[in-house]
Amino acid sequence: SNIDAPEKEYDRLFNASLVSLGLLALTPLSPIFYVLTYASIIYTCIPILKLGERQLFKRRTIGHDALFSLYIILCFLTHQELILAFSVLLYHGGSKVLAMNQAISKPLISGMLKEQPDKVWIFKDGVEIESPLKDVRVGDIVLVRAGEVIAVDGMIIDGIALIDQHTLTGESQPVEKETHGEVFSSTLLVSGQIKVRVSRAGEDTAIAKIGQILDNTATYTSSIQSKGEKWANLIALPIFGLTMVTWPILGPFAATAVVHSTFGNRLRVAAPIGTLNYLHSAYRNGLLIKDGRAIEELNNVDTVLFDKTGTLTLGEPRVEEIACTEG
Repeated sequence: SNIDAPEKEYDRLFNASLVSLGLLALTPLSPIFYVLTYASIIYTCIPILKLGERQLFKRRTIGHDALFSLYIILCFLTHQELILAFSVLLYHGGSKVLAMNQAISKPLISGMLKEQPDKVWIFKDGVEIESPLKDVRVGDIVLVRAGEVIAVDGMIIDGIALIDQHTLTGESQPVEKETHGEVFSSTLLVSGQIKVRVSRAGEDTAIAKIGQILDNTATYTSSIQSKGEKWANLIALPIFGLTMVTWPILGPFAATAVVHSTFGNRLRVAAPIGTLNYLHSAYRNGLLIKDGRAIEELNNVDTVLFDKTGTLTLGEPRVEEIACTEG
């Protein structure tokens, strides 16, 4: 429920949790360390308590966040500061690891796709004008020379060029484009010079939309994770009830142990990290997976269809046989 927070915030909360454990070790030396320890633990628990409050009072449900909030309160009441500090450290540590894994996806994707130039040359009134890419509009005429990455989607109105489109098509060999030919952003102009009338720019280009899909893959919630979180939330109410029954019978320490037996936090972190690891492995091997569900469905796949042979070849000619003739 809180994996959308910035990674820097997780770093801050994780570091604060480490400080809490360090201060706990110093509490025998002076009462001031005890006060600092309490303040540090409360600081790291506030974000979790807010999530529990939102779930309990706004959504009017008892789920994992509300249950973990109850665990925090019971630890404070029973003075189990060490156990609480360690549990909160694991909570924020798991969130930090998950955020780091998600952050890795974007650099991997950007490494696969051609980086866009910051500026382009616009042809206007017979004059070439250098302009920031963000200021390019539909209908503008962009001049692209050999060795440059095409930054927009559009149609060639003048010139002939050899263009490497393997980023989009998978074809290893450059293709020749001339007037009225369509070109796409993030493709490389190998040779020639062309003028392109812009049809799509910025976030509207084909490559930008592909990038958005791939970015969303990192936060994809697998069906296994969804079921696990559903089970975790379903079991939260019985555990909450069992905790309330355990308290008067076996005492607050036993009640704390019962409420901490839920597995929601483990599922929250472990399941998405498993999916992300597979996605990262694919990226490193040159495979762009647009949806995490594709990984889940692989167990049910018995046939794979390819639309053309260009994506299956190495694109590097080699000598197969040398035939010698007399004469």
